[in-house]
Amino acid sequence: MIPSSLVNPAFVSDKAAAIKGVSQIVLTHGHGDHVGDTLDIAKANGATVTTNYDLGMWLVSKGLEKLNPMNAGGTTDLFAASR
Repeated sequence: MIPSSLVNPAFVSDKAAAIKGVSQIVLTHGHGDHVGDTLDIAKANGATVTTNYDLGMWLVSKGLEKLNPMNAGGTTDLFAASR
C-alpha cells in the first residue's frame, strides 16, 4: 500500500519506483490528501480505482478509465473484474 499523494514534500523517493505494479487503488473519500495523484498512478499502471460512486464519477470525468464503484458501508471484490 502506498499513499495516493506523492506530491507531499516529505516524499523524497523515486515516484516511478513507488507506483510500479500498482493494480488497485482504494479511496475512502475525496479529500485532496487522499485523492492526490490517483489519476496519474491509475493511468501509469492501468490500475482500477475502488471508491464511492460519487467520487468515482468525478474521477471518470477527469479521465479515469477503470472504476469499481461501491456504496459506503458496502463490500466489494477488488479482483472480480480480473477473473
